[in-house]
Amino acid sequence: ERITDYLEYILGKGVGPLFSVSGPEFVSAPLFGPNEFAEMVVKYEGGIAKIVHEYNGLVWVHCHGGIRRVLDHFISTGIDGLQPIDTPPYGDTSLEEARRKLQGKVCMIGGIQVGDIYKDPKEVVEQKVREVIYKWGSDGFILGLSADLYSGIDDVILEKLKAIIDIHIKYNTFPKRAVEE
Repeated sequence: ERITDYLEYILGKGVGPLFSVSGPEFVSAPLFGPNEFAEMVVKYEGGIAKIVHEYNGLVWVHCHGGIRRVLDHFISTGIDGLQPIDTPPYGDTSLEEARRKLQGKVCMIGGIQVGDIYKDPKEVVEQKVREVIYKWGSDGFILGLSADLYSGIDDVILEKLKAIIDIHIKYNTFPKRAVEE
Protein backbone atom coordinates (compact mmCIF):
# COMPACT_ATOMS: atom_id res chain seq x y z
CA GLU A 1 0.00 0.00 0.00
CA ARG A 2 2.85 2.39 0.78
CA ILE A 3 4.38 1.76 -2.63
CA THR A 4 1.14 2.32 -4.51
CA ASP A 5 0.36 5.44 -2.46
CA TYR A 6 3.82 6.81 -3.24
CA LEU A 7 3.51 5.82 -6.90
CA GLU A 8 0.18 7.61 -7.25
CA TYR A 9 1.65 10.65 -5.53
CA ILE A 10 4.66 10.95 -7.85
CA LEU A 11 2.59 10.16 -10.95
CA GLY A 12 0.20 12.92 -9.91
CA LYS A 13 3.19 15.27 -9.78
CA GLY A 14 4.11 14.39 -13.38
CA VAL A 15 6.96 11.92 -12.80
CA GLY A 16 7.32 9.42 -15.61
CA PRO A 17 6.61 8.15 -18.23
CA LEU A 18 8.91 5.12 -17.73
CA PHE A 19 9.15 3.08 -14.56
CA SER A 20 11.49 0.18 -13.87
CA VAL A 21 10.60 -2.42 -11.28
CA SER A 22 13.20 -4.79 -9.82
CA GLY A 23 12.89 -7.75 -7.56
CA PRO A 24 10.97 -10.60 -9.21
CA GLU A 25 14.23 -12.44 -9.81
CA PHE A 26 14.24 -13.28 -6.11
CA VAL A 27 11.05 -15.28 -6.66
CA SER A 28 11.97 -16.98 -9.95
CA ALA A 29 13.69 -20.29 -10.68
CA PRO A 30 15.56 -21.99 -9.19
CA LEU A 31 14.46 -20.56 -5.85
CA PHE A 32 10.70 -20.70 -6.44
CA GLY A 33 8.26 -22.22 -8.91
CA PRO A 34 5.53 -20.66 -11.06
CA ASN A 35 2.84 -20.90 -8.36
CA GLU A 36 4.92 -18.99 -5.82
CA PHE A 37 5.90 -16.49 -8.50
CA ALA A 38 2.22 -15.88 -9.31
CA GLU A 39 1.36 -15.45 -5.64
CA MET A 40 4.26 -13.16 -4.73
CA VAL A 41 4.78 -11.18 -7.95
CA VAL A 42 1.84 -11.11 -10.35
CA LYS A 43 -0.76 -9.33 -8.24
CA TYR A 44 1.73 -6.71 -7.03
CA GLU A 45 3.45 -6.04 -10.38
CA GLY A 46 0.03 -6.05 -12.05
CA GLY A 47 -1.20 -3.43 -9.60
CA ILE A 48 1.82 -1.25 -10.23
CA ALA A 49 1.44 -1.60 -14.00
CA LYS A 50 -2.26 -0.71 -13.80
CA ILE A 51 -1.57 2.48 -11.85
CA VAL A 52 1.26 3.56 -14.15
CA HIS A 53 -0.89 2.86 -17.24
CA GLU A 54 -3.67 5.04 -15.79
CA TYR A 55 -1.17 7.91 -16.06
CA ASN A 56 -0.13 6.88 -19.61
CA GLY A 57 3.21 5.55 -18.41
CA LEU A 58 5.15 2.40 -19.23
CA VAL A 59 6.51 -0.26 -16.88
CA TRP A 60 9.45 -2.51 -17.45
CA VAL A 61 10.50 -5.23 -15.04
CA HIS A 62 14.08 -6.26 -14.36
CA CYS A 63 14.36 -10.00 -13.69
CA HIS A 64 17.47 -12.11 -14.21
CA GLY A 65 17.67 -15.87 -14.32
CA GLY A 66 15.22 -18.65 -14.95
CA ILE A 67 12.11 -17.03 -16.39
CA ARG A 68 11.00 -19.64 -18.94
CA ARG A 69 8.31 -21.12 -16.68
CA VAL A 70 6.93 -17.69 -15.69
CA LEU A 71 6.82 -15.85 -19.03
CA ASP A 72 3.01 -16.20 -19.08
CA HIS A 73 2.87 -14.70 -15.60
CA PHE A 74 4.81 -11.65 -16.79
CA ILE A 75 2.30 -11.25 -19.61
CA SER A 76 -0.59 -11.40 -17.14
CA THR A 77 0.86 -8.52 -15.09
CA GLY A 78 0.31 -6.14 -17.99
CA ILE A 79 3.89 -4.87 -17.94
CA ASP A 80 5.27 -3.27 -21.08
CA GLY A 81 8.85 -4.58 -21.05
CA LEU A 82 10.99 -7.35 -19.54
CA GLN A 83 14.73 -6.93 -19.08
CA PRO A 84 16.87 -8.97 -19.51
CA ILE A 85 16.11 -12.19 -21.32
CA ASP A 86 18.96 -14.24 -19.84
CA THR A 87 19.87 -17.01 -22.25
CA PRO A 88 21.81 -20.11 -21.15
CA PRO A 89 24.11 -20.39 -19.26
CA TYR A 90 22.85 -17.34 -17.31
CA GLY A 91 19.17 -18.18 -17.64
CA ASP A 92 16.92 -20.88 -19.05
CA THR A 93 15.20 -19.16 -21.97
CA SER A 94 16.30 -18.99 -25.58
CA LEU A 95 15.69 -15.79 -27.53
CA GLU A 96 13.43 -17.72 -29.88
CA GLU A 97 11.29 -19.09 -27.05
CA ALA A 98 10.99 -15.67 -25.40
CA ARG A 99 9.97 -14.13 -28.73
CA ARG A 100 7.30 -16.79 -29.33
CA LYS A 101 5.78 -16.18 -25.91
CA LEU A 102 6.19 -12.42 -25.56
CA GLN A 103 5.97 -10.91 -29.03
CA GLY A 104 3.12 -8.47 -29.27
CA LYS A 105 2.51 -8.65 -25.52
CA VAL A 106 5.70 -7.60 -23.72
CA CYS A 107 8.72 -5.82 -25.19
CA MET A 108 11.95 -7.78 -24.72
CA ILE A 109 14.93 -5.74 -23.53
CA GLY A 110 18.50 -7.02 -23.43
CA GLY A 111 20.39 -9.57 -25.46
CA ILE A 112 23.94 -8.64 -24.47
CA GLN A 113 25.43 -9.85 -21.20
CA VAL A 114 27.09 -6.98 -19.36
CA GLY A 115 30.07 -9.20 -18.53
CA ASP A 116 30.75 -9.65 -22.24
CA ILE A 117 31.39 -5.92 -22.52
CA TYR A 118 34.23 -6.31 -20.03
CA LYS A 119 35.76 -9.61 -21.14
CA ASP A 120 35.26 -9.88 -24.91
CA PRO A 121 37.24 -8.04 -27.58
CA LYS A 122 35.32 -5.39 -29.53
CA GLU A 123 34.99 -7.65 -32.59
CA VAL A 124 33.36 -10.41 -30.51
CA VAL A 125 30.93 -7.93 -28.94
CA GLU A 126 30.04 -6.65 -32.41
CA GLN A 127 29.39 -10.20 -33.63
CA LYS A 128 27.19 -10.96 -30.61
CA VAL A 129 25.19 -7.79 -31.26
CA ARG A 130 24.66 -8.75 -34.92
CA GLU A 131 23.55 -12.26 -33.87
CA VAL A 132 21.03 -10.89 -31.37
CA ILE A 133 19.63 -8.45 -33.94
CA TYR A 134 19.34 -11.31 -36.43
CA LYS A 135 17.58 -13.57 -33.90
CA TRP A 136 15.32 -10.93 -32.36
CA GLY A 137 14.69 -8.62 -35.31
CA SER A 138 13.68 -5.05 -34.68
CA ASP A 139 10.04 -5.53 -33.68
CA GLY A 140 9.11 -5.86 -30.02
CA PHE A 141 12.66 -5.72 -28.76
CA ILE A 142 15.19 -3.19 -27.49
CA LEU A 143 18.80 -4.31 -27.64
CA GLY A 144 20.55 -3.57 -24.37
CA LEU A 145 22.80 -4.87 -21.68
CA SER A 146 21.59 -7.45 -19.17
CA ALA A 147 22.38 -5.06 -16.32
CA ASP A 148 24.10 -1.77 -15.59
CA LEU A 149 27.83 -1.51 -16.05
CA TYR A 150 29.35 -2.51 -12.74
CA SER A 151 32.68 -0.73 -12.93
CA GLY A 152 34.12 2.33 -14.59
CA ILE A 153 33.95 3.10 -18.27
CA ASP A 154 37.40 3.34 -19.78
CA ASP A 155 38.22 4.03 -23.45
CA VAL A 156 38.03 0.32 -24.38
CA ILE A 157 34.57 -0.11 -22.84
CA LEU A 158 33.40 3.15 -24.41
CA GLU A 159 34.48 1.95 -27.87
CA LYS A 160 32.50 -1.27 -27.42
CA LEU A 161 29.41 0.68 -26.38
CA LYS A 162 29.78 2.99 -29.38
CA ALA A 163 30.12 -0.07 -31.63
CA ILE A 164 26.76 -1.36 -30.35
CA ILE A 165 25.13 1.94 -31.33
CA ASP A 166 26.83 1.93 -34.73
CA ILE A 167 25.53 -1.57 -35.45
CA HIS A 168 22.04 -0.51 -34.40
CA ILE A 169 22.17 2.35 -36.88
CA LYS A 170 23.67 0.19 -39.64
CA TYR A 171 20.94 -2.44 -39.32
CA ASN A 172 18.28 0.23 -38.82
CA THR A 173 16.98 -1.24 -35.56
CA PHE A 174 16.61 2.12 -33.81
CA PRO A 175 13.24 3.80 -34.13
CA LYS A 176 13.50 6.55 -36.76
CA ARG A 177 13.08 9.33 -34.20
CA ALA A 178 16.03 8.09 -32.12
CA VAL A 179 18.33 8.07 -35.16
CA GLU A 180 17.32 11.57 -36.20
CA GLU A 181 17.91 13.17 -32.75
